[in-house]
Amino acid sequence: MVAEIHNDEEQRTSAEGDARNNDRTASADALIPVQCGACGVFNPHDTDYCTDCGIATNLTAAYAQQQAHRAREDLNATLVNLLLQQGLLDDAIHAAHDAHLGDTLRRIATNDFTKPPPTDSVER
Repeated sequence: MVAEIHNDEEQRTSAEGDARNNDRTASADALIPVQCGACGVFNPHDTDYCTDCGIATNLTAAYAQQQAHRAREDLNATLVNLLLQQGLLDDAIHAAHDAHLGDTLRRIATNDFTKPPPTDSVER
């Protein structure tokens, strides 16, 4: 009985030590730079995309972004179809033009968010 208690205590102590070592390894691994599989550049550990070529280094984040992109495309297509079915598409286009939203709508349609939106309210 005493031997069993001693053996159980050794196993518990060993398991606790293993858990501490795993925590240290996991936190050290989290700081290791991520190498891009496409271009070989090392990126910060918390970067989802390669800072050099833009390829996804975090597939989970890339998938989430792709799903969000698809949802925006589906929403845009649904809105255009609803406006078309109701005979309001031309009115909506004219209203967007009159509100000087051309550049903003173009950026949304092409997913071009590389440049900041215009600072003035009137587009040229």
